[in-house]
Amino acid sequence: MSVDAGRVQVITGPNFSGKSCYVKQVGIIVLLAHIGSFVPAEEAVIGVTDRIFTRIVSTDANSLPQSTFMTDLTQMATMLRSATPQ
Repeated sequence: MSVDAGRVQVITGPNFSGKSCYVKQVGIIVLLAHIGSFVPAEEAVIGVTDRIFTRIVSTDANSLPQSTFMTDLTQMATMLRSATPQ
């Protein structure tokens, strides 16, 4: 990703293709870099980050009268509303 690229990237793919694992791994690497820990890379340039968002499915979500797609949209809207310029 270049410096001039957008700040939001959409990851798509079929079900069970590892999208969630990839996003969670990136979040953990960002957190490790911010606390000064080892990151699995030859070089890492990570900007200032004040929040890391990820979607975690819980068993409580199954009891809601919403489709999975609507639940995803609601969670994404909450993340975008809570996002900052950092």
